[in-house]
This record gives sequence, C-alpha cells and structure tokens, in this order.
Amino acid sequence: MSAGARVPLSTLVPGELRGYRQFQLHEDGLYPLVHVRTGPWDSGLTRARCAVGGDHDSPASDCRCGLYAWYLPGSATVALGPVSAVIAARGRCVLGDRGFRAAGARIEAVALPAAVRWFPPAAARARQMLTECYPRTQVYTSVRRMLRDFPPDDVRSLGIEPPRDRSRTYRTAAVALWASVVAVIYALAVIPHEAVAGRVTQWWPMLVLLAVLWQAGLISRDTFIALAFALPALLAGNHFGNHRFRASAPQDFRRLAIALLAVLAVLGLARSVF
Repeated sequence: MSAGARVPLSTLVPGELRGYRQFQLHEDGLYPLVHVRTGPWDSGLTRARCAVGGDHDSPASDCRCGLYAWYLPGSATVALGPVSAVIAARGRCVLGDRGFRAAGARIEAVALPAAVRWFPPAAARARQMLTECYPRTQVYTSVRRMLRDFPPDDVRSLGIEPPRDRSRTYRTAAVALWASVVAVIYALAVIPHEAVAGRVTQWWPMLVLLAVLWQAGLISRDTFIALAFALPALLAGNHFGNHRFRASAPQDFRRLAIALLAVLAVLGLARSVF
C-alpha cells in the first residue's frame, strides 16, 4: 500500500505521529503537491477536508481524503525539487504500510531545496516567507541536518512495519559511484587512446543500462517504465556516438568522454551530500 492506502478502519493516534512529505514553495506559503487549489497549509494546525466535496469527516477509510505523509523520509526528502518537510499529525489517521492520512497536522521543519539555496535572492525570499507564515517551523539548509534533529517515530507499536528506508544506502552507493567515476576520468587521461577507444565504444551503452537498472532497484519500479521509454533514445545515442567517434579526432573524443564523466561525478557527489 502507498501513503494513502486504505485499511478497513481508521485509528485514533495518541499524541502526535511524525511523518515526511513535500510541498510546493510559493510566495504566500507551502502548498501541497496535489490539490493545489485548496491553498497553502496553515501556520499552526492544518485540518483535512475532503477535496472532492464528500460529506464526511476527513480522513475516511472509504475515501482518499486526508493529509498525507510517509513514516520514513526516503524519497519524500530529496534535495532537488520540492520542499522537504517534517510534519506532526494528530487525531484520526488512516494507516498504510508506508504512510498515513491524518485529520490534522502541523509543519515542524522544512529543508530548502538546492535550487533555492544556490540562488541567494530566492533563498532570502523563501526564508522571509517562512518566517512570516510559519514562525514556529524550523528552516534548514540541509536535509541531513533536518533528519538528524527530526528522526522517524517507531511505529511498530501501531502494528506497522514499514519497508526499510534505502536513502542512506543510496547516498553511500552514490559516493562509491562518484569515486569510481573520478578514477575512470584519471584513467582516460593517462591510458593511450587506442587502448580504450574500442572497448568504450562497444561497452558504454551496456554500462549506462546497468547503472540505470541499479538505480531503479534503489528507487522504484517506475524507473523501469522510464527505461522502456528511454531505450529508443539510448540506441539512437549509441549509433550517434559510434558515428561521432569514427568522424572525430582522438583528442576530441577524449575531451568529450571526460566531460560526460565529470558531469556524472558531480551529480553523484551532489546526491550523496544532499
């Protein structure tokens, strides 16, 4: 089941239940990723209401309404894209095996995405808005520091055993990938072009395919679907790359390969740090 997976009965959670989710960053507040027309979350406790106009208290076990969140951070707290947030839910909750839907929740902490942090004017505007609209919400520049201060709750007492969070494994693997790419870059710089050019042109599509499959196993099965759509482009790129290699000078091909590997190294390092 997903974060909003339905179970036969809802549960009244004592106290507050911590969860993780994302928001869209707007000038007047933090908006949900779906049902944006409902407006931004309140500065204090936000109460759920049925977005399709159902005549019932939210959340209901026979409806998909409620305030969504995940038990574990995982893909709900990424450095690129929307704002990552920690929420504290209270009241009636519909519990799934990965997340829940709640009757009410407040935003405990947010981490600014990298695209905002790296642009000082945007970061200043975002901080000013958060200070004015959410004065009791802690603002972080690092998802890692936010998760260190707001770790997940142990939900086993609620009868929930969420799947293991692979985000730490992904960061470790990303560091290893970055180190291996750097080693390959230096190898290409010192090894004679003729010794590696043939092998590179024959095997680089397979290496890219294996890397995509490896990441898909760490992320979700949706990546396999994306791979199926990307396969024609991959084959076309293989044909273009072979033609480009045969038509270019060895030094030009080496510079192109080093540039592409450098981009992969930077992306891997960014994912491991943030």
